[in-house]
Amino acid sequence: MLVDKRIAAMILCLALIAGSAACTAKPEQETEPGITYVTEIEASESVFTLSSYVKDSYWLGSETGEFENTSYLSLVVNIDDSVFDSGETPSYYYSVSKDGEQVFLSDLVLIEEGPINCTFGTDTGDLLPTGTYSVTCFDQDGAIIAGLSANVVETPIVAPQMTEDWSPYDDDEYLNSNTYSIDEDYAELVNAELTNWWDYSDTSVGLSAYASDSDVLGFSLVMNEWTDEELYYAFYFTDDGSFSEKDENLDPIFVNRVGLTQYNDFASYDIDVKPGKVLPGYYYFIVSDDSEFSNIIMEGSCLVIQETMAELSEED
Repeated sequence: MLVDKRIAAMILCLALIAGSAACTAKPEQETEPGITYVTEIEASESVFTLSSYVKDSYWLGSETGEFENTSYLSLVVNIDDSVFDSGETPSYYYSVSKDGEQVFLSDLVLIEEGPINCTFGTDTGDLLPTGTYSVTCFDQDGAIIAGLSANVVETPIVAPQMTEDWSPYDDDEYLNSNTYSIDEDYAELVNAELTNWWDYSDTSVGLSAYASDSDVLGFSLVMNEWTDEELYYAFYFTDDGSFSEKDENLDPIFVNRVGLTQYNDFASYDIDVKPGKVLPGYYYFIVSDDSEFSNIIMEGSCLVIQETMAELSEED
């Protein structure tokens, strides 16, 4: 039976809002990063001075302003609660620049409670590009009340070549079982009952098998508890079940880092690949807890058959 996997999406720029069957369905996510570019805002005129109520400001998640592999920046501005007894209705807006050029300007935001959160990120939750970012917070009259700079870097992912001695499961096993293995030291953290392959577009033909008209191959590593740790994964492909230097298929076809995503009933690492075209053959992946893949915590593979879902329907 297919189980819906509903995504609680992270919305960035004003605030962060959280929220064992065959290949269970879940909706497709955007993959292209996007940044909103805004250039102008109208400031109001008043005699109220919000800066006199500011206590301090800091980066969420970093004491030094150094960020590694982050999808957002959030400047937190603490204000004194007496501002809400002032009889005024204070508001603020903020700008973000990258390497000296403005890339974002927020709308005017009414302050209904503290603290102020000046949050910026890509539309899709992808990593922010490497660079120096400055977030500046203004009151409604355009006076600066807080501002900090941050340095964002991205750790390169160095996935290994595939070993030539790999052997696929029998095709029947791909049809009838979840074909993966987890390191025994890591297994106690994993919810094995819910961990499995997922079906984005109703093209599953088995527990670990897909028709060739699939768009995305996805594996969900479901955890027993929430963690902020990122994982790194690499996908490899062979059309005949063997890897060799002669066939030049030892390099991964896709590498990525992934954080834990919270869904309605569980949280999982979504180990997904979206090739330009899903070809018939065997897709193999490895997962590591470091970007150089020195500690492989799990591996898995799936089978893509030659037939499409339409062709299978005709055969029935």
